[in-house]
Amino acid sequence: MTTVTYTSRRGTYYKGEWSDSNAIEDRLGIYGETKHKITSKLTAVFNARYDKEEYEYEEQSYDYNGTVWSLNNVNRDHSFENFSYRVGATYQLTSNDTFYTNISTGFRNPRVYELYAADFNPNRYTANNPDIDTETTINYEIGFRGKKYALNNSFRYDISAYILDTKDIIARNGGTYYSYGSNVYFDNVGDARSKGVELSLGSDKSKKLAFDFSYTYLDAYYTSHIPFTVDLAPTYRSTGDQTYEINGNQLPRTPHHKFDLFTYIKLTPKWKLINEWYWQSSYYSDETNFVKMPSYGVLNIQARYNTKLRGKDLEFFVRIDNVTDNQYYRTVYLFSDRSGDGKLDAEDASITVDPGRVYYAGIKYSF
Repeated sequence: MTTVTYTSRRGTYYKGEWSDSNAIEDRLGIYGETKHKITSKLTAVFNARYDKEEYEYEEQSYDYNGTVWSLNNVNRDHSFENFSYRVGATYQLTSNDTFYTNISTGFRNPRVYELYAADFNPNRYTANNPDIDTETTINYEIGFRGKKYALNNSFRYDISAYILDTKDIIARNGGTYYSYGSNVYFDNVGDARSKGVELSLGSDKSKKLAFDFSYTYLDAYYTSHIPFTVDLAPTYRSTGDQTYEINGNQLPRTPHHKFDLFTYIKLTPKWKLINEWYWQSSYYSDETNFVKMPSYGVLNIQARYNTKLRGKDLEFFVRIDNVTDNQYYRTVYLFSDRSGDGKLDAEDASITVDPGRVYYAGIKYSF
């Protein structure tokens, strides 16, 4: 409820106005899977899923237009039926090494508030679009996993390469955060492809010294996209909006490289020291790829003490995140000309800053 009357760039909000919303989602899923051992080393698997989803969204508001009070009710519902599947195979190269491959599909249905955006938020959207298609994905993957023995230790590994195609991305038609104009609504705005490699390595954690390491390479980009409009003209500025072609651009906030290394040091049978070093490369903060955020790395350390209390597991721990107090941006968004200089640049970024060095302590008791 609005407790005081105030004015913003979207209008005047009066004391006593209120709104209430309620969303209901019903899902029915039917899943089946079959495995077939073609030879002693080759196994094929197929699974399929049928989903029926029903969405209902209701909003009630009590509004004042400066003269008359009115009670408004909006209720919309929609249902979807989807079919998804996975086809895969594994081949046992040795007793400890396996080759695998699969093709799988996924989906995301539009929500009711996206289909009927103008009904629920007429101040921001000027049109409904009940004909939005379901956003779909298809993923192709191939890889190897297994275990090796060396130096009186066992080492797990998993390496895979994949291509993920996304079709009919659901977003605002002008631009992901574009909110001004004469015809703003949700729509299927384009397609994207993500391709990459994932690697994980790990050793036996029962040893005095162990590790877990993971690396991801990701190249995610738009294969098609309707013209992307950047909001340069809120009502109090005269600069015109700018529209860009972003086909082939990198998806925002998707760094090419990520490393994550954990080391485990067993000081005594009850004391363990765990170190984590995480690093990621630079990334673009927006769809236009104008502003790039720098890479960063952080070091986290924790100590754990495990014992028993009345026969149950008891653990004490202390942890320090970002030990070196590295200053970096956790998340960055760029969607409008906030500085009012008629262009989109780093000065307009909306930034979530990492809190820096953080201390934790706790107790865990399992019973």
